[in-house]
Amino acid sequence: MDVMTFTQQNSCTDAAQKQIIENFHLLGNWDERYQYLIDLGRRLNRDNDVPRIEENRLYGCQANVWITAAHHDGIVTFEGNSDSLIVSGLMAIIFNVYSGRPAQDVMALEPEFLTQTGLIDHLSSQRSTGLMNMIEHIRNYSASCIASSNKGNV
Repeated sequence: MDVMTFTQQNSCTDAAQKQIIENFHLLGNWDERYQYLIDLGRRLNRDNDVPRIEENRLYGCQANVWITAAHHDGIVTFEGNSDSLIVSGLMAIIFNVYSGRPAQDVMALEPEFLTQTGLIDHLSSQRSTGLMNMIEHIRNYSASCIASSNKGNV
């Protein structure tokens, strides 16, 4: 890839997404990128202890997925794990982009990294659907936090 192509593809303005895009472009091929996702997934599953209970289960994903969310002082945070390392790696990327931000920012932030890395084109349709379900879950939680805080301000 030439410098001009990389610059055009890396036009994202969000720092977390820029880093993800850069990391993907530094890896030579999709085998290395999948291995990167697996490594991120191992780390995510090792570093958190999300209870694998029905209350935390997210349906609509190819693999079993559990996500917890919290909201404190306007900031939303997310943790999760999966029985699939690739799916856990995808969650690690999503959490890196969305967790630790104000709920309003989460709602406004488009997942540009999906197209700019080519990731969305290299996942099976079931994994793509699951990935979009995870993002939708995060946005729905953020929207409910905004609605709750607006009720408190009325």
